Amino acid sequence: MVFVLPSQNVVDDIESDNGGVLSQNTIRCTILERDDWNDEGNDTSALSFPHGMVIDDACSKVWLAESVQATRKNLQLNHKRPTVDRRFYCDSTRKVISDPLESIVRHALELASNYSVKSANDKENAFVVYCNKYLRFLEYKTVGGELLPHRDGIKTCEDTCIKSTHTLLLFLSDCEIGGETLIMDDTLGVTWDNINWSKEKNLVLDVYENHDENLNENNYHSDSNIRKNFNKRRIRYITDENRLDPIDAAGTKIFRLEDASIRSIDSIGDYEEGKEKVVRMPPPRHVNAGIQPSEGRILLFPHHWPHAGAMCQSVPKIVLRAELTISRA
Repeated sequence: MVFVLPSQNVVDDIESDNGGVLSQNTIRCTILERDDWNDEGNDTSALSFPHGMVIDDACSKVWLAESVQATRKNLQLNHKRPTVDRRFYCDSTRKVISDPLESIVRHALELASNYSVKSANDKENAFVVYCNKYLRFLEYKTVGGELLPHRDGIKTCEDTCIKSTHTLLLFLSDCEIGGETLIMDDTLGVTWDNINWSKEKNLVLDVYENHDENLNENNYHSDSNIRKNFNKRRIRYITDENRLDPIDAAGTKIFRLEDASIRSIDSIGDYEEGKEKVVRMPPPRHVNAGIQPSEGRILLFPHHWPHAGAMCQSVPKIVLRAELTISRA
């Protein structure tokens, strides 16, 4: 693979931009929290920020269009992967994408630290964010394109020898249906069908728009409750048109992955006319949450978190991927 370097014209344009990279909107952060133990028995609480986070409305539209998208369009496509095209970019000056991403994430982390219990214990030291200069653009242009479940590896910066801790995805297109980044549930092991999280494929996060507040929470046999549980797992991008709660408009909230999981009701025993009846939840059964792609939305999570890309229905799905190191000063 060949990483293209930025031209001097692009660097000059970024340096002369007084608008900045942060939007003027209210930044909304959703902290993704999960237990600190993974399926291999490793305690991961040593990370300075052992969570994931969805950052909405933080990126300036000018920066997205004139820096990120313009850079992407000038890069050559690599077609070696069957389901996704890639473009490789080396931000050697760090001024085009890497430094701006660091500023956005650092700002969001400071906002989030006031809400996260696990981070609040260490608020006396500021977050330090470092973005590796080697970046990749991923483009899914075919309906049905997906990314199979996996974990990301640690990358070591060749300039600083700093090891990365988190994966960052900056979505550069909107996907109304499909294409979610799925955070997999690696705590369940093997289920009744002998498939664990790493073996699932053709993943589609069934999304039902159901907001019936009168649902009986104890009646898991109800089709409407099954739909409501699936709704819990999809973190949508909230707009003025689909906003249901004023809390969606601003601020920071916590999303507990274990609370959203439906693994506890994979199969439900019931009796009908004296015969046992088993109701099984539809797949995927190893997904805690699905993050809907929306242009300008940022998702970051620790490398060891298992994740996948749901099958694309709305195309193209375009994502910038970067490796971050998050530490404390």
